[in-house]
Amino acid sequence: MKLPIVLLMLASFNSVAGEAEVCKGNKGVRSFLSEWREGGSVTDVLTTIQGSEMLRERGRVAYQADLNGDGNQDYIFESFDSQGSAKDRTFGIFIQCWGFLQFIGGDYFAGVEEIGSKNNGYNDVIFLSYQRDEWDEVIYAEGQTLTRSHVWSFNPGSGRYESGMD
Repeated sequence: MKLPIVLLMLASFNSVAGEAEVCKGNKGVRSFLSEWREGGSVTDVLTTIQGSEMLRERGRVAYQADLNGDGNQDYIFESFDSQGSAKDRTFGIFIQCWGFLQFIGGDYFAGVEEIGSKNNGYNDVIFLSYQRDEWDEVIYAEGQTLTRSHVWSFNPGSGRYESGMD
């Protein structure tokens, strides 16, 4: 009877240890989400504070789920301020750490499709990128943009989400 209790305790410590490792990094950087209402529309705002500097990005929460199994909602934020001529935007993965958000990966993408299965205690994230021709133009078929899926997994060694071999 004592063995199952000990195993349960070890599993609990392991999950808390994973969350604590991610939350240890970059203590000088604090991010949080808020909503800004203006003229009948609502925009999500990601605010990042580092020392005396403050950065605000307009965007939207593209995905909200518990990515690391700690019971707290984590976020994938799509920044409207980052869209370039290639039509991609930055998507950042943020884990909740004691009331603030910790950035643990991201890049330019066309969208986020879904959250995949657990890998290293964290859910995989499936991002989309535009398919492009030899002139780097977005490819369309029947009026729709063609996209390609990219699976990003949490790497416990780096403490970040990274692209796998797509």
